[in-house]
Amino acid sequence: MTETADAIQLINLYQPDIVHYSTEHLALQNDLINLQAVYDAGATEAVVFYAGRILEALSAEGVSLFGEQSKTNVFANLEYLNDFHIFDFATLHWAHALRRQANQVRHLLGKVEAQDSDIAVALLDSWLGWYFSKFPLGLCLKQYRTNKQQNNVIHQLVDDISQQMANTQVNEQVLLLHPLVQQSPVFSSILIESLINKDQLDTAGSALHTTLVHHPEDLRLLQLNGLYFSRKGMIDEATEQLSSLYKSLSNDDETIGIYAGVLKKTWQKNPANTEALKRACRMYDKGWQQSKQRNTYLGINAAAINLWQGHTDKARDIALSIVKQFQHKKHIIEQKQRLNNFSFNFWELATIGEALYITGQQELALQHYQSLFAANAHPIGKLRVAAKQLIIHFSYITPSNTLNKLAKAVLY
Repeated sequence: MTETADAIQLINLYQPDIVHYSTEHLALQNDLINLQAVYDAGATEAVVFYAGRILEALSAEGVSLFGEQSKTNVFANLEYLNDFHIFDFATLHWAHALRRQANQVRHLLGKVEAQDSDIAVALLDSWLGWYFSKFPLGLCLKQYRTNKQQNNVIHQLVDDISQQMANTQVNEQVLLLHPLVQQSPVFSSILIESLINKDQLDTAGSALHTTLVHHPEDLRLLQLNGLYFSRKGMIDEATEQLSSLYKSLSNDDETIGIYAGVLKKTWQKNPANTEALKRACRMYDKGWQQSKQRNTYLGINAAAINLWQGHTDKARDIALSIVKQFQHKKHIIEQKQRLNNFSFNFWELATIGEALYITGQQELALQHYQSLFAANAHPIGKLRVAAKQLIIHFSYITPSNTLNKLAKAVLY
């Protein structure tokens, strides 16, 4: 427990249905008791470990509730759940932040700070709140905390930032000045990521520069710095940042995805640099396999670049797997009445169309892109990205005249 936080009593914090919740691999009451014991003893690493264990168990249980076999990879389970658009931005960020904390302790990836105990417990609180009150296939409790909730300042900060992130008018620059935000990259990184997502790149870059001075080895900040450079078109700087990160974290899914994207941009900027394309292909392939063929972002890029390198059969196999995955997801949605508000987002729709095209299902691909490229249906920037990638495929798989004209009309 840090000097900035008040003591917490976990058993008294949550509703009885949560405290007594159990699965095949988890008796939550026992874990909360153990978590309380190591928290009271000031054993920071153990606190992070127990909080991460609960996240791992419940994320796996969440996947199982969809009728799927969960993975030992927490990232893969969180990404699977995220495929159904059941997370808000803050909750997903907090879950990944807790996952990284647990990995840091488990794999000795960096030093542990005293306040990490309170941060881990607060991040776990956010996860429990989502799992038991907002997860559509869960208990859907109206209230997950008791009336005896404590006013722990870090808990309160997580709550405040979560509420701010739900507000489209959030002022990240103001929140970045909060003393606790400046102390911990867990909090600053969510605000910086939000700025990047909004294309407020200059502000994000300034915040990254300031924050990295105080936290030069933080994984998420370094990843975001690489992403910032990439979005700014500063490919050399992005490559330098991410290549260094990849050397020490070659199995990290997020690093793979960002770095492979930079290598792809390197080739697009200079098509003579075929080595960059080959490396991007190897990394996308690795990420696709590492995600147990679930991460369709990595998968569709692996399929595309394999196609561009003449590996047609492999490209089609990956694309076919993606098509089947989306068909299976659609089936699940139809079976689960609690998901009746679900709809595929733009990038998922673009991925489906691209996968259909690579598998040779041109008529279905055409129907799909006609709907996707419909006037005023989506922002022109997104449409241009999808059309540009599709047009590259035309050099390897000859399109119908209708699809050719449709894609080029978006760009010209």
